[in-house]
Amino acid sequence: MKVRNLLLAGLAMTAMAACNNNDEFIDNSTQTAGDNASIRISFLASEENKSRSVAEDGTNPGNNDESEIKTATIVLDYNGTKRIVKENMTLNGSPDENNVRLASTDAFVVSAGTATIYAFINPTEALNAALSNGTDYNNLTVGKQAWENLKYLSTTIASSGNFLMSCDKGETVEIKAGKEDNTAELVVSRVSAKLDEQTDANHAFELEKPTVTPKDGKLVAIKITNHSYSNLTKDSYALPQKNSWTGDDLYFQPAAKGNFEWILTGITYCLENKVGLAYEDAKPTATNVHYKGQVYFYSEGTTDYEPASTFFVKTFYDGETKKTIYTSWEQMKNDFGNLPATEEEAGDLSQYEIVKYTNGICYYDAPIQHTGKNCTIIRNNWYKLTVTTINDLGWPSELPPTPSDPTKLIVTAKIQPWTIHNNNIGL
Repeated sequence: MKVRNLLLAGLAMTAMAACNNNDEFIDNSTQTAGDNASIRISFLASEENKSRSVAEDGTNPGNNDESEIKTATIVLDYNGTKRIVKENMTLNGSPDENNVRLASTDAFVVSAGTATIYAFINPTEALNAALSNGTDYNNLTVGKQAWENLKYLSTTIASSGNFLMSCDKGETVEIKAGKEDNTAELVVSRVSAKLDEQTDANHAFELEKPTVTPKDGKLVAIKITNHSYSNLTKDSYALPQKNSWTGDDLYFQPAAKGNFEWILTGITYCLENKVGLAYEDAKPTATNVHYKGQVYFYSEGTTDYEPASTFFVKTFYDGETKKTIYTSWEQMKNDFGNLPATEEEAGDLSQYEIVKYTNGICYYDAPIQHTGKNCTIIRNNWYKLTVTTINDLGWPSELPPTPSDPTKLIVTAKIQPWTIHNNNIGL
């Protein structure tokens, strides 16, 4: 154990007696706060800090890997004149019958007096260093994350059994001198949020409001094959703040750049992104969900869905604007004799108002919404995303063209101790 910056030898000795070999007791004092005392701290997860769902307004304690507490760093702030940082404390206990009480520290020696207590569960070394260096609480950050893939937090602050949590705010307590039964209870919540895409990959969504018509009279359906996310923030405040973290080079997978990593299943943990605007205004900066879909053709009255290969959509005017799907260039040229003989000769297809869908794949995006807060991601919330309807054919590429008519998708999302938000998504 390391003992640093202790002004009182007696306090140092009692602190050493209270620590195990992995503890650090750091006393950054400007003056003596009072006589010695002992305190025990319990950590709680209130109902509002369980994961809740948008549609269900429910909560869920999460699995053990998301709730386990290994160590804690406790900070006692004596009105700004003295900061005691107790690092790497081992905690005892397990959730009670309501999954509320999580764990408690053993009693440990501190200075008596009025103190505001902060707690950080499963903290990073960088966070411990910032606390020991006296960094202002409002400026404490998790630390900029590194990108490998959509599981970028799963090896750091959202790793199995080691989720970073913090108290919602400092808890002010009166620590009485000479007492061994001083206690404090702190509510803690996860710093990360949980994105959970749950759309059934086997379900064929028949288009609700199609603006495209296959030449052969068939109908169009879409199966969602993959998903991704854009505008994933790289850092977060360690304690809850009114606004989410902002800084240079803010996002992983910026929405405007495309080239997303696509996954079929799995949880993605992310950091707060408090935008709070409606989707059309929020999209450039909000955390969004993106979908890749396989196009299918079918005949009315049947469920015999046939996967599409490469096809073309030709827009033309015949008393009104129409969009027709052609499964080959030859089929399309039969209707439009002014087209070049081959696709290769045509060059830029947009000059002929033609859009090509390679391998029958189309794309969509949708907002992730927090109940009552529009497009916002908030820590300790579980956003369950489910596509419920698809109105029209999506885009031919990850990034949408400048649309004359916007393509809409509806997603249902749920958030969960974890708060759960259900986002039912219509595309």
